[in-house]
Amino acid sequence: MTPAEVVLWQAVRASRLGYKIRRQHPFGPYVIDFYCAAAKLAIEVDGGVHETEPQSSHDHSRDQYLIRHGVRTLRVSSALVMGDPERVIAKLKLWIERAVEFQKNGGVTSRWNGVREEAVIYVSARTFDAPSPSLRL
Repeated sequence: MTPAEVVLWQAVRASRLGYKIRRQHPFGPYVIDFYCAAAKLAIEVDGGVHETEPQSSHDHSRDQYLIRHGVRTLRVSSALVMGDPERVIAKLKLWIERAVEFQKNGGVTSRWNGVREEAVIYVSARTFDAPSPSLRL
């Protein structure tokens, strides 16, 4: 695990966010950094290498595979995790709760009508304070 993944794991392990999170979770031919089954949410911590080829193509293929299996992906920059882990954890808890609500409602959002729904969410320092994304496939 990378240093950013270790920081995130220490915060989410043992159901500290109220939901079981698995680390290095195998999913088909891929390994997901973190996975919350209750939310059907993959959490990937991306460093700079994810912006280059061939890694970005690999990430896109993995995201598409997960989408086909009903799993949304939240991609968080490692710089953000290392720079302000408390804020990332607080926001992550909200995203997980949102995704769990989505699953409980059978894939229908109730409170966020009119918001474009995303299957892959990219979170960087630039987008971190944007409104929480919706999570419909």
